[in-house]
Amino acid sequence: MLCDIRIQGPWDGIETVMRLGDGQPVPVIYLSAYSDPATRERALQTLPAAYLLKPVTPDSLRVAIELALYTFSNRANVGGSAPGAGAVSPEPVLRLGDSIFIRHNYRFVRVPSTDILLLQANNNHTLLVTETQKYALRLTLGNLLDRLASSQLVRVHRSYAVNLGRVSSFTEQEIALLDQTVPISRQYRESFLRCFVAQ
Repeated sequence: MLCDIRIQGPWDGIETVMRLGDGQPVPVIYLSAYSDPATRERALQTLPAAYLLKPVTPDSLRVAIELALYTFSNRANVGGSAPGAGAVSPEPVLRLGDSIFIRHNYRFVRVPSTDILLLQANNNHTLLVTETQKYALRLTLGNLLDRLASSQLVRVHRSYAVNLGRVSSFTEQEIALLDQTVPISRQYRESFLRCFVAQ
């Protein structure tokens, strides 16, 4: 959340963040033209990810957002509210509504869940494949499926999971998704077929 400290209404930005913090926590970046000690002290009580003084440049804002997402994800993954509370996750995967954010070329990029065609295991990495892009994540296929927690992503082979919404056809041996085919193993065939309801 990007929040200016001086905003209209009965609460200023810091009070707004404090009240929002009673619900689901989110990383906060304050924007302000004020750097007096009293304002900074109040802001620090909300544990912000950053405090940027105006005027803010696009580069400084981009860096602050990337750091906020990275730090917040690692805090959530170790189950604590402070850095260093446990082992850092090898690859943060963030969810927001029907999209996920994954790290690619040192920044977090949004991938709508409906864009995912398949997941392909590659040793300790997993390729997340869309129509136009492949993203390599330092997670096993099982770990990535657990993190995405999507009923649309179904494992069909020890090395593959597919997005049910993108399946165009299948046989007992393989599944087609646009111009790609993936094998379906006997071990996962029954659970794959259970996803479909016969009419």
